[in-house]
Amino acid sequence: MESKIRDYLAGNLNFLSDELSLIGKEYLLPNNDGTKGYVDLLAKDKQGNYVIIEIKRSNQAARQALHEIFKYSALLKRNLYIKQSEIRVILISTTWDELLVPFSQFVLETDLLVEGYEIDLNSNFIPITKRKIKPLPNPIQRKISRIQHIFLYASKRCIDDELSIIGYLLEQVGIKEYILLNLNYQGTNNQVIYPKGIYLAFQTVPIGNYIEFCKKQGKNDLIDYENLYEKLLEIEQYCDGEELQGEIEQAILGEVINRSYCDTSEIGYPEKFLNMLNSDWKIEHPVCGGAFAKDQLYTVNKIVQDTAGLNDTNYVFFYDYANSNHLAKLKEVFSSAKNVFYGNKIWKQHFTCIFNELEENYDNYTIFVSITNPESILECIAYGIEPTYEIIIDHKDYESAQIYRGNIEYNFKEISLKDILLQHFNNDPMMLFIVLNYGELYMQEMDIMKDIGLKYVSKRYDISDDKTECYDVRISEYGEIFYTPCEEKTLFQDYLKDSHVLVSDLKELFSSNIAYDN
Repeated sequence: MESKIRDYLAGNLNFLSDELSLIGKEYLLPNNDGTKGYVDLLAKDKQGNYVIIEIKRSNQAARQALHEIFKYSALLKRNLYIKQSEIRVILISTTWDELLVPFSQFVLETDLLVEGYEIDLNSNFIPITKRKIKPLPNPIQRKISRIQHIFLYASKRCIDDELSIIGYLLEQVGIKEYILLNLNYQGTNNQVIYPKGIYLAFQTVPIGNYIEFCKKQGKNDLIDYENLYEKLLEIEQYCDGEELQGEIEQAILGEVINRSYCDTSEIGYPEKFLNMLNSDWKIEHPVCGGAFAKDQLYTVNKIVQDTAGLNDTNYVFFYDYANSNHLAKLKEVFSSAKNVFYGNKIWKQHFTCIFNELEENYDNYTIFVSITNPESILECIAYGIEPTYEIIIDHKDYESAQIYRGNIEYNFKEISLKDILLQHFNNDPMMLFIVLNYGELYMQEMDIMKDIGLKYVSKRYDISDDKTECYDVRISEYGEIFYTPCEEKTLFQDYLKDSHVLVSDLKELFSSNIAYDN
């Protein structure tokens, strides 16, 4: 039957598009490294592109279609030295039941121009109508929201019931995928009044999902969906970008928080969760909902890593690794790591150029990326935290490695805390903490760094069996990376060790300001 469809279309390509003209039917594509291929129809369009037309009638054959498209496009490029952008693909089938999901994923992952059509046939198997296939939307991948919450309790007696109640409430507001971590404080700090807790984190989804969910719900004694729906529409009208996502999620989560029986509660976010784990809070057991509960490989370690945002949403810390052969993971590491540099344009530029150079010039390697990038250099000075990043590249084909490391250099300037407060915070110490608490200090970071005499730099270390060579990373005015022999400079840790008045004054300010909340 496919042959009849093919023969008809060969003489009637205008059925698909007036722009197409036939090059060949069952067009042979030689393959010196394997099995040759025969394209059902090879055509060209008015823009001078090759058009691969594949015809599949049965579900069984449909499952082979995408494999063949990969093969044919590769053979065209190898045989004719043409560009990827000069190839189009048209996939035709009478049934799409088994083809729609893999076709949608193929469209998502390839940069080829791909179209799909469902056709109807008459009794002689001649195409009579066609409908263009709309690929399924991009599948949601696991990504935990930065909007998190902590429910706190004086005792453990009601924790199990609360886990069930909170899980039920989350599902009532359209949050299906969630994490509830039963926490127990095991430290000795007498100021911790509520030593039991439930830490809530959940999957972030498009805001339209929440709005549509509330719109579809009927009257309910528990939740006023009509009022919540109107509230979400109002937020959508006045907010945009990340602020819109956060405000929508806060509004949804508020419906859960207001119906909890906790003794008290606090906002949560990845950095705060990580700080709790480092402050003697221990996880007794996790409770997951939706797809998270079904995922047999979603271990406690992965849950902690996701909630802390170490591979994605944490704006201070990041750690991950990937092999060059695993392209999807490599892209994920690069994209997620860049988020940590959201307020550091210098290291972000260095990091991007390093990755671009790596992609262009090397293969067969494993890359490890770790980043510590607190928002405020003033906070780092006060607590002795060194901002840095490290990229370790382990080359598999030869015995060498490269290490890129972010450092801060000191250029011997003296400035007092009073001058910093006067120039950047209206001479008000409290303003510093307010700006820091609202996450807006990064906008002044570069100016403050310059006033102190600090500068972000990057270095590359080439390591082989017998020697290590160091280079300073430079970026030209055209955005190209180059390297110069490393120069000895005073670094951040040396600056902290010296007796600078600013260092001691900042330590005193941060330790005495009880209004500042980590």
